[in-house]
Amino acid sequence: MFFRKLMSFLLAISILIIFNASAKDKKIIKVGYFVAPTFIYENDQQQLVGPLYDFIRTIESISDYQFVFEKYNHTRMSHEIKLGHIQMMAMSAKQLENEYVINSDIPFMKDKPYLIARSDFKLNKITSVKQLENFTIGIKQDAAISNFLLENKDKLKFETSASTESIYLLILKLLGKRVDLIHGYSSHVFIYLARKNKISDKIKLVEIPGEYSTIYFGFSKSLDIADRDKLNKLIKYLLLEKKINLTEQIKNWND
Repeated sequence: MFFRKLMSFLLAISILIIFNASAKDKKIIKVGYFVAPTFIYENDQQQLVGPLYDFIRTIESISDYQFVFEKYNHTRMSHEIKLGHIQMMAMSAKQLENEYVINSDIPFMKDKPYLIARSDFKLNKITSVKQLENFTIGIKQDAAISNFLLENKDKLKFETSASTESIYLLILKLLGKRVDLIHGYSSHVFIYLARKNKISDKIKLVEIPGEYSTIYFGFSKSLDIADRDKLNKLIKYLLLEKKINLTEQIKNWND
Protein backbone atom coordinates (compact mmCIF):
# COMPACT_ATOMS: atom_id res chain seq x y z
CA MET A 1 0.00 0.00 0.00
CA PHE A 2 2.79 2.41 0.95
CA PHE A 3 4.68 1.54 -2.26
CA ARG A 4 1.57 2.15 -4.38
CA LYS A 5 1.00 5.58 -2.77
CA LEU A 6 4.66 6.46 -3.23
CA MET A 7 4.49 5.55 -6.92
CA SER A 8 1.32 7.63 -7.38
CA PHE A 9 2.98 10.58 -5.66
CA LEU A 10 6.12 10.29 -7.83
CA LEU A 11 4.00 10.01 -10.99
CA ALA A 12 2.08 13.18 -10.05
CA ILE A 13 5.36 15.02 -9.41
CA SER A 14 6.73 13.82 -12.77
CA ILE A 15 3.66 15.05 -14.64
CA LEU A 16 3.91 18.41 -12.87
CA ILE A 17 7.60 18.73 -13.78
CA ILE A 18 6.92 17.83 -17.43
CA PHE A 19 4.02 20.32 -17.58
CA ASN A 20 6.09 23.14 -16.09
CA ALA A 21 9.00 22.35 -18.39
CA SER A 22 6.76 22.43 -21.48
CA ALA A 23 5.19 25.72 -20.32
CA LYS A 24 8.65 27.24 -19.88
CA ASP A 25 9.62 26.11 -23.38
CA LYS A 26 6.79 28.12 -24.94
CA LYS A 27 7.74 31.37 -26.64
CA ILE A 28 6.08 34.36 -25.02
CA ILE A 29 4.15 36.70 -27.31
CA LYS A 30 2.93 39.98 -25.81
CA VAL A 31 -0.49 40.89 -27.19
CA GLY A 32 -1.65 44.49 -27.00
CA TYR A 33 -5.39 45.06 -26.82
CA PHE A 34 -7.83 47.87 -26.17
CA VAL A 35 -11.15 47.29 -24.45
CA ALA A 36 -13.76 46.48 -27.09
CA PRO A 37 -16.80 44.50 -25.99
CA THR A 38 -17.72 42.00 -27.34
CA PHE A 39 -14.34 41.28 -28.94
CA ILE A 40 -12.10 41.37 -25.88
CA TYR A 41 -12.77 43.11 -22.56
CA GLU A 42 -12.84 42.74 -18.78
CA ASN A 43 -16.03 41.42 -17.22
CA ASP A 44 -17.49 42.51 -13.87
CA GLN A 45 -15.02 40.21 -12.10
CA GLN A 46 -12.10 41.92 -13.89
CA GLN A 47 -11.44 38.77 -15.92
CA LEU A 48 -10.41 39.04 -19.55
CA VAL A 49 -13.18 37.55 -21.71
CA GLY A 50 -14.63 37.63 -25.20
CA PRO A 51 -14.52 35.45 -28.32
CA LEU A 52 -11.32 37.09 -29.55
CA TYR A 53 -9.63 36.36 -26.22
CA ASP A 54 -10.85 32.74 -26.39
CA PHE A 55 -9.57 32.42 -29.97
CA ILE A 56 -6.06 33.56 -29.02
CA ARG A 57 -6.07 31.15 -26.09
CA THR A 58 -7.06 28.39 -28.54
CA ILE A 59 -3.98 29.23 -30.63
CA GLU A 60 -1.96 28.97 -27.45
CA SER A 61 -3.39 25.50 -26.66
CA ILE A 62 -2.30 24.03 -30.02
CA SER A 63 1.03 25.80 -30.39
CA ASP A 64 4.36 26.43 -28.71
CA TYR A 65 3.39 30.04 -27.91
CA GLN A 66 2.27 31.59 -24.65
CA PHE A 67 0.31 34.84 -24.92
CA VAL A 68 0.55 37.63 -22.35
CA PHE A 69 -2.09 40.35 -22.69
CA GLU A 70 -1.35 44.05 -22.14
CA LYS A 71 -4.10 46.71 -22.16
CA TYR A 72 -3.52 50.04 -23.95
CA ASN A 73 -5.45 52.82 -25.63
CA HIS A 74 -5.04 53.17 -29.41
CA THR A 75 -2.32 55.81 -29.28
CA ARG A 76 -0.21 54.10 -26.62
CA MET A 77 -0.47 50.73 -28.36
CA SER A 78 0.83 52.22 -31.60
CA HIS A 79 3.80 53.61 -29.67
CA GLU A 80 4.50 50.33 -27.87
CA ILE A 81 4.41 48.26 -31.05
CA LYS A 82 6.69 50.81 -32.71
CA LEU A 83 9.20 50.29 -29.91
CA GLY A 84 8.84 46.51 -30.20
CA HIS A 85 7.52 46.14 -26.65
CA ILE A 86 4.54 44.14 -27.91
CA GLN A 87 4.65 41.61 -30.72
CA MET A 88 0.98 41.40 -31.64
CA MET A 89 -2.19 43.50 -31.72
CA ALA A 90 -5.48 41.78 -30.95
CA MET A 91 -7.31 44.05 -33.42
CA SER A 92 -6.03 45.89 -36.46
CA ALA A 93 -7.34 47.21 -39.79
CA LYS A 94 -5.91 48.00 -43.19
CA GLN A 95 -5.71 51.68 -42.19
CA LEU A 96 -3.59 50.78 -39.17
CA GLU A 97 -1.06 48.74 -41.15
CA ASN A 98 2.14 50.73 -41.45
CA GLU A 99 5.92 50.44 -41.35
CA TYR A 100 5.69 48.93 -37.84
CA VAL A 101 2.56 46.78 -38.17
CA ILE A 102 1.83 43.91 -40.57
CA ASN A 103 -1.71 42.55 -40.57
CA SER A 104 -2.52 38.84 -40.57
CA ASP A 105 -2.97 37.23 -43.98
CA ILE A 106 -6.74 37.03 -43.57
CA PRO A 107 -9.22 39.04 -41.46
CA PHE A 108 -10.99 37.34 -38.56
CA MET A 109 -14.13 39.46 -38.91
CA LYS A 110 -16.13 41.31 -41.54
CA ASP A 111 -18.78 43.81 -40.53
CA LYS A 112 -21.21 46.01 -42.43
CA PRO A 113 -20.40 49.73 -41.97
CA TYR A 114 -22.82 51.71 -39.82
CA LEU A 115 -23.25 54.96 -37.96
CA ILE A 116 -25.00 54.96 -34.60
CA ALA A 117 -27.76 57.53 -34.16
CA ARG A 118 -30.37 58.48 -31.61
CA SER A 119 -33.59 56.55 -32.16
CA ASP A 120 -35.40 59.65 -33.47
CA PHE A 121 -32.89 60.16 -36.30
CA LYS A 122 -34.95 60.34 -39.51
CA LEU A 123 -32.74 58.30 -41.81
CA ASN A 124 -32.12 54.54 -41.69
CA LYS A 125 -29.66 54.45 -44.55
CA ILE A 126 -27.16 56.93 -45.98
CA THR A 127 -26.71 56.89 -49.75
CA SER A 128 -24.89 60.20 -50.29
CA VAL A 129 -22.32 62.22 -48.35
CA LYS A 130 -24.61 65.27 -48.71
CA GLN A 131 -27.01 63.66 -46.23
CA LEU A 132 -24.34 63.96 -43.53
CA GLU A 133 -22.95 67.42 -44.25
CA ASN A 134 -24.96 69.14 -41.50
CA PHE A 135 -24.17 66.61 -38.78
CA THR A 136 -21.29 66.18 -36.35
CA ILE A 137 -19.91 62.65 -36.17
CA GLY A 138 -18.12 61.45 -33.05
CA ILE A 139 -15.11 59.18 -33.59
CA LYS A 140 -12.25 57.89 -31.44
CA GLN A 141 -8.76 59.25 -31.87
CA ASP A 142 -6.37 57.02 -33.86
CA ALA A 143 -9.06 54.39 -34.50
CA ALA A 144 -9.85 53.00 -37.94
CA ILE A 145 -12.97 54.38 -39.63
CA SER A 146 -15.03 53.11 -42.54
CA ASN A 147 -13.72 53.91 -46.01
CA PHE A 148 -16.81 55.94 -46.97
CA LEU A 149 -16.15 58.38 -44.11
CA LEU A 150 -12.41 58.37 -44.73
CA GLU A 151 -12.81 59.19 -48.42
CA ASN A 152 -15.17 62.08 -47.62
CA LYS A 153 -13.38 63.35 -44.51
CA ASP A 154 -12.88 66.86 -45.91
CA LYS A 155 -16.65 67.20 -46.53
CA LEU A 156 -17.74 66.08 -43.08
CA LYS A 157 -17.56 67.44 -39.55
CA PHE A 158 -15.95 65.14 -36.97
CA GLU A 159 -15.48 65.48 -33.25
CA THR A 160 -12.58 63.35 -32.08
CA SER A 161 -12.63 61.86 -28.60
CA ALA A 162 -9.38 61.11 -26.82
CA SER A 163 -8.47 57.46 -27.10
CA THR A 164 -8.38 57.17 -23.31
CA GLU A 165 -12.13 57.76 -23.19
CA SER A 166 -14.31 54.66 -23.11
CA ILE A 167 -16.54 53.71 -26.01
CA TYR A 168 -19.51 54.07 -23.67
CA LEU A 169 -18.68 57.77 -23.23
CA LEU A 170 -19.20 58.17 -26.98
CA ILE A 171 -22.73 56.80 -26.55
CA LEU A 172 -23.32 59.26 -23.71
CA LYS A 173 -22.10 62.09 -25.96
CA LEU A 174 -24.62 60.99 -28.55
CA LEU A 175 -27.51 60.77 -26.09
CA GLY A 176 -26.50 64.11 -24.56
CA LYS A 177 -26.69 65.66 -28.07
CA ARG A 178 -23.05 66.73 -28.01
CA VAL A 179 -22.70 64.92 -31.33
CA ASP A 180 -25.35 63.93 -33.87
CA LEU A 181 -23.94 60.54 -34.80
CA ILE A 182 -21.09 58.29 -33.70
CA HIS A 183 -18.99 55.84 -35.62
CA GLY A 184 -16.96 52.83 -34.67
CA TYR A 185 -15.22 50.47 -37.04
CA SER A 186 -17.49 47.73 -35.71
CA SER A 187 -21.01 48.57 -34.53
CA HIS A 188 -21.29 45.52 -32.27
CA VAL A 189 -19.32 47.20 -29.50
CA PHE A 190 -22.00 49.89 -29.28
CA ILE A 191 -24.88 47.41 -29.55
CA TYR A 192 -23.50 45.36 -26.67
CA LEU A 193 -22.89 48.37 -24.42
CA ALA A 194 -26.34 49.81 -25.15
CA ARG A 195 -27.95 46.47 -24.31
CA LYS A 196 -25.87 46.07 -21.14
CA ASN A 197 -26.80 49.57 -19.96
CA LYS A 198 -30.47 49.15 -20.92
CA ILE A 199 -30.51 51.98 -23.47
CA SER A 200 -30.99 49.92 -26.65
CA ASP A 201 -34.27 51.72 -27.32
CA LYS A 202 -32.47 55.07 -27.40
CA ILE A 203 -30.12 54.31 -30.31
CA LYS A 204 -30.31 52.78 -33.77
CA LEU A 205 -27.99 51.77 -36.58
CA VAL A 206 -27.81 53.78 -39.79
CA GLU A 207 -26.26 51.94 -42.71
CA ILE A 208 -23.60 53.77 -44.75
CA PRO A 209 -22.19 52.91 -48.19
CA GLY A 210 -18.90 51.20 -48.80
CA GLU A 211 -17.17 47.89 -48.44
CA TYR A 212 -17.37 45.82 -45.30
CA SER A 213 -15.09 46.68 -42.40
CA THR A 214 -12.42 43.98 -42.12
CA ILE A 215 -10.62 43.35 -38.83
CA TYR A 216 -7.25 41.59 -38.60
CA PHE A 217 -4.65 40.56 -36.09
CA GLY A 218 -1.65 42.87 -36.26
CA PHE A 219 1.97 41.73 -35.97
CA SER A 220 4.89 43.91 -34.98
CA LYS A 221 7.62 44.01 -37.61
CA SER A 222 9.99 43.21 -34.76
CA LEU A 223 8.39 39.75 -34.52
CA ASP A 224 10.50 37.11 -36.22
CA ILE A 225 9.23 36.29 -39.73
CA ALA A 226 9.16 32.56 -38.94
CA ASP A 227 6.89 33.22 -35.95
CA ARG A 228 4.64 35.48 -37.99
CA ASP A 229 4.31 32.80 -40.68
CA LYS A 230 3.57 30.14 -38.08
CA LEU A 231 0.91 32.31 -36.40
CA ASN A 232 -0.67 33.07 -39.77
CA LYS A 233 -0.92 29.33 -40.47
CA LEU A 234 -2.52 28.72 -37.08
CA ILE A 235 -5.04 31.53 -37.64
CA LYS A 236 -5.95 30.16 -41.08
CA TYR A 237 -6.23 26.64 -39.69
CA LEU A 238 -8.71 27.70 -37.01
CA LEU A 239 -10.74 30.07 -39.21
CA LEU A 240 -10.78 28.11 -42.47
CA GLU A 241 -10.29 24.45 -41.57
CA LYS A 242 -11.83 24.29 -38.09
CA LYS A 243 -14.40 26.88 -39.27
CA ILE A 244 -14.39 28.99 -36.12
CA ASN A 245 -16.75 31.84 -37.07
CA LEU A 246 -15.52 34.79 -35.02
CA THR A 247 -17.88 37.20 -36.79
CA GLU A 248 -20.93 35.29 -35.55
CA GLN A 249 -19.46 34.76 -32.10
CA ILE A 250 -18.76 38.48 -31.72
CA LYS A 251 -22.23 39.44 -32.98
CA ASN A 252 -24.02 37.00 -30.69
CA TRP A 253 -21.79 37.16 -27.60
CA ASN A 254 -23.74 37.47 -24.38
CA ASP A 255 -22.22 37.40 -20.92
